[in-house]
Amino acid sequence: MRPIGFGGAIPSPQAERRGSVFKGVGGIGNDRSFRLPVINGVCLTKALSEDQHGNQVEKRVIRLEGVDFYMDFGEDLSDEQRTFIALFLLEKRIEYRA
Repeated sequence: MRPIGFGGAIPSPQAERRGSVFKGVGGIGNDRSFRLPVINGVCLTKALSEDQHGNQVEKRVIRLEGVDFYMDFGEDLSDEQRTFIALFLLEKRIEYRA
């Protein structure tokens, strides 16, 4: 996206095919990006991770899947928010395939 002053941005076709996930607060955190054309599936699933004590915990996540690629995110969202985002991404993926 190319910035326009302070008011917003003009989306380019290439930028519309990319997505990003930010985890953090304000400007502190990390940003992971993905390309919609390489995603073959979007699903709601459970993933194992470690808590601060090293114990394995099960978390509900959104998983984006592609060839030799997957990305889990959304563990801090409610079930309703995860469902909304997963359906939105699936719809966008279908639009780009058409």
